[in-house]
Amino acid sequence: MDTFSGILYAGTDRMDALNDFIRKRMRENGWNQTDLARAARLSRQTISTLLNRIQYPTPETLQKIANALNEPVENLYRLEGLLPPENKRKIAEQVLGYKLSELTDDEVEQVIDYVEYLYNKPDRKPREKDKPKPPPKYKQQRRRSHREGENPPESF
Repeated sequence: MDTFSGILYAGTDRMDALNDFIRKRMRENGWNQTDLARAARLSRQTISTLLNRIQYPTPETLQKIANALNEPVENLYRLEGLLPPENKRKIAEQVLGYKLSELTDDEVEQVIDYVEYLYNKPDRKPREKDKPKPPPKYKQQRRRSHREGENPPESF
């Protein structure tokens, strides 16, 4: 059941990122479900079923919510899993940013401590991007004196 329209929510975490994002934006705007429904020109019941993970949103619903939140609809499609992420790491950083903004200062300190622990683990394997690159290999050319009839050595 991978279609996204009109199917009862099966309890996976697929909609969590989208719901967290919408709820955060509602808080930023000081909106409740009725306010978002009005701004998106949707029923409050539609907003409620989406936020309570009862149904997947239709593309039209995502478009209306994106317009109400002043957000590119592609961002909502990516959060919903309908488009591949542009960059998984960038999306993960955004989701973590949303989650971190809801934590207390003490909880944020704990997250930072844990990330430091992971980063400094002795058995940690660096990402490909972080691995030192070997120096480039240069072709060594033997220098010859230019004699009549011979081509001069090629330049770099």
